[in-house]
Amino acid sequence: MATNLIQRFHFNGGRWPAAVVLALILLSGTLLRLDHLDSKSLTHPEAYVPGIELPDGISEPPPRVKLYPLIWWHFHGEPHPQGYYFMMWVWTKLFGTSLYALRLPSVLFGIGSIMLIFWVAALLYDHKVGLLSAAFLAFNGHQIYWSQMARMYSMACFLGLLSTLLWLQLLRDSEKRPLREALYVAVGVLGVFTEILFWPFLAAQILWTTLRRGPSERTASRMLTIQALTVIIGSPVWAHAIYQSRPSPLEHPSWAFLREFLSFGFLFERDLESYPVRNIPAIGRLFLVIFAAICIGRALSDRGHKLVSASSCGGLRVRHLLPVAAGAVAMILTMASVAWRRRWQMSLTTIVPIAAVFLPSSLSRAWQFVEPKLEKAKEYLSLQSGWHSPFLLLAFLPPVIVFLVSLGNSVIASRLFLLFTPYLLIVIAVGLRNLVRRPFRSLFIGIASVLVAIHFLSIVYYRNRPSDVIDYQDLAQKIIAYSKENDLIFVHERSWITTPTFYYLKKKEGQLVAGNFQDAVAHHPDSRIWLIQCGGLPPTDEMQAALTGLHLQERVESRRSVALLYVRPDPQFTSLPSPNSVTAAAKFR
Repeated sequence: MATNLIQRFHFNGGRWPAAVVLALILLSGTLLRLDHLDSKSLTHPEAYVPGIELPDGISEPPPRVKLYPLIWWHFHGEPHPQGYYFMMWVWTKLFGTSLYALRLPSVLFGIGSIMLIFWVAALLYDHKVGLLSAAFLAFNGHQIYWSQMARMYSMACFLGLLSTLLWLQLLRDSEKRPLREALYVAVGVLGVFTEILFWPFLAAQILWTTLRRGPSERTASRMLTIQALTVIIGSPVWAHAIYQSRPSPLEHPSWAFLREFLSFGFLFERDLESYPVRNIPAIGRLFLVIFAAICIGRALSDRGHKLVSASSCGGLRVRHLLPVAAGAVAMILTMASVAWRRRWQMSLTTIVPIAAVFLPSSLSRAWQFVEPKLEKAKEYLSLQSGWHSPFLLLAFLPPVIVFLVSLGNSVIASRLFLLFTPYLLIVIAVGLRNLVRRPFRSLFIGIASVLVAIHFLSIVYYRNRPSDVIDYQDLAQKIIAYSKENDLIFVHERSWITTPTFYYLKKKEGQLVAGNFQDAVAHHPDSRIWLIQCGGLPPTDEMQAALTGLHLQERVESRRSVALLYVRPDPQFTSLPSPNSVTAAAKFR
């Protein structure tokens, strides 16, 4: 496959420098993603990775070392789709749960995305657009930042690009490709089981397939049927989404968010987790968004891409899709039967696989009705501009859908848009290529170099961004440095805010106390007491009652967290500070 790719883009002979440049981009992107991979603290979302040995009955989430607890808890207690977590359960079984091991899959998906964005862009345009797109992605500080987190977003970006590559290849084929079609379905299903925003991304692919069908076709194309099959198999995700739906604390649609997305995919996102809030000067933000808008405008007038049209080699019949749809319906009803709430709402999602069976024929009929009325506009847009580029649709239609949905319940966050960013970067790369053409080759190289340099500045910008508002690693290390073997550590029971500290206090698990605090103090008369407070979470009344009569001896602080050490008063001294000032002492830097 790699040999075919090299030959296809003429890397041998006269174009061999492009292969060297791509190799350098890949190497640089790899090193940047591996650099300081385990230096930042574990974040509370990363603690949800299965396989981490957390103290049972105290932590939130609970430990999910075995398969059954993994399936049970992630169905009943996790709002995200389960695909990433199931993959990580296998990974941690093989490679352990060190910070490096937990974050390495995201790094690998990020590296793979660099290769895939080049392949996808060069498949439809040329190696110049491919290299520029790969450089934008490889050196984007926002992409690197999230490629170093044990989260599902880098994986979703990779799956989206792989799905796009298979989709474009299938559209170019005039013959049936069963293995490639099966891989496209598998990647699409894994995508929707990894990130919920993969659905609008898949919708954009389906719409573009419909729009690009040949005018002489009167039956559903095979590609549409394959996409319908993907929707059917992935439909149980809708039932789980309804089961776990809740008000979202994410951002609301705003011009500031849109501006940051258009600025080369959050190249310098506002850093709300630092104090004071970090942001680049307004003139820099204005330059990025204006330059990106100019490039997008130039991409709309492009004629240089290789036209593709939907394969017309015959679609699957409805009778082929019905058994799969019946299986999906049975799965949804089974999920609803074991759910604790919203059972009838979950059952209503059985309409999704049933409707998907008739999706290809319905879209075909609808397009036959609409196409004659839009023939002149379609001809103009297809032949006179780049409006019909699939990357334009993939870059902007899903965000529009997400913005509309977010008017009710927000699903907007920059990390979620990692899935859409590659296509925006390809569109910008196309526009930049069209903006500066021969004989101004040196000018093109100069502008591209400046943009890459700005991207390197974004790496420095994100390097100084904390991984979380709370530095659990620093706090735990300070506690370990000051603590003794018989110390007790008071913690909140089943609190996601404090759970990441347990990752670093593995050797002190027997010293953790999450209940019956007064009994613990009474039964350990020689023990000192540590009280951990993270993110402003106050001590409980039971904790304060147990600490009555004890004196504050030591206070260790970290970012948005503090650990207070209490000891029994020395009977020889009676003028020590008041012992019950726990709440007043919990001030954060």
